[in-house]
Amino acid sequence: MNLEEWRTQLSELRNNIDSAISCNLIKDKRSPIYIIKIEADNAVNQILKKQLSYKVDDRFCLIRGPVQLDCNAMRSIYVGDDDGYGRIRGQQKYSQSRSMIRFKIEKTRSPQALFFGITTSNANLDQRLWSDPATIGWCGDNSIWVHGYHDDIKSQSVDDRFQFGDILQLTLNCDRNQIELYNERTDKTHIQCVDLKETPFPWHFLVGLFSNGDCVTIV
Repeated sequence: MNLEEWRTQLSELRNNIDSAISCNLIKDKRSPIYIIKIEADNAVNQILKKQLSYKVDDRFCLIRGPVQLDCNAMRSIYVGDDDGYGRIRGQQKYSQSRSMIRFKIEKTRSPQALFFGITTSNANLDQRLWSDPATIGWCGDNSIWVHGYHDDIKSQSVDDRFQFGDILQLTLNCDRNQIELYNERTDKTHIQCVDLKETPFPWHFLVGLFSNGDCVTIV
């Protein structure tokens, strides 16, 4: 590379860096040709740390119905005969901040019947999944269950329905009294507000499995 090409690329790099508030340009003047090092500024570092802190170390805990957990309680499998939901509540309790759990649909014969959402600590898991007022979340057929009521999500695209291999990020935003579900494949986020009278703190995540062999893991 000749000197003129190097100067041109350096000028382009300066423009890119100057337009990005997340980077600082540091030159090492001890070198005949400046060595360029890019560092994130303190404000961006704080944002990144905050975002990373959202991922929590949770696992499956309380189960109802024909469900088996692996030895680490990170994988849940439906072992019934498609005669009703298997319900699995998370171990951790959530009452503040914004926390995220990632799930992967490892195997399923009926992705449209899978459920991801939350419940409260004193909820009766022996009730039907959809009839419990403390339950709020999403089914794989583009529908939602909100405190005992069923509704459809506006988007009815087939691609938006849960599929085998999907990775879903369930975020419990206690500070805003809402939950969020982000599908990494579709790059879409759905948000639901939570009525604290129906689903008071502390919250637990809740997963529903329906068909024999359905398998969901925490990743």
